[in-house]
Amino acid sequence: MSSIEKPKVLLWNLEIWNEEDGPATFDPLAIERLEAESRFAVSGTVDEDWPYLYVVEEDETRLITVLAVVDAAAAGLAAGQVARVPQAGVWLSLAAAGLPRVVASPSLLTRDELALLLGGHSPPPSPTTIKTS
Repeated sequence: MSSIEKPKVLLWNLEIWNEEDGPATFDPLAIERLEAESRFAVSGTVDEDWPYLYVVEEDETRLITVLAVVDAAAAGLAAGQVARVPQAGVWLSLAAAGLPRVVASPSLLTRDELALLLGGHSPPPSPTTIKTS
């Protein structure tokens, strides 16, 4: 597999919503973690070689939760365009204290593939999930 075929973690900017001051934009390297239920969006440049974008949450237990999956072409995001995920006026929210990450891929990924890429783990199956054969 060549490097162009492998998913990559992007350093997209974080736009964080604050009830008192409204939104503010931060470099992702300047943020160590956000509190649970923080409202945020990510923005960066779309690359035609990695059309699938994942916004994932990584918490202190290294649990990887997928918050959004974007097919850039279906969403009308052209290569080279700066995109905001989710779109203007919409916010994502963290389930637990942690840090959102953006992963770009040339193909659709499973939760386990995302977790492996980020060095974490995907959630275990729900105890209420019934497996049938």
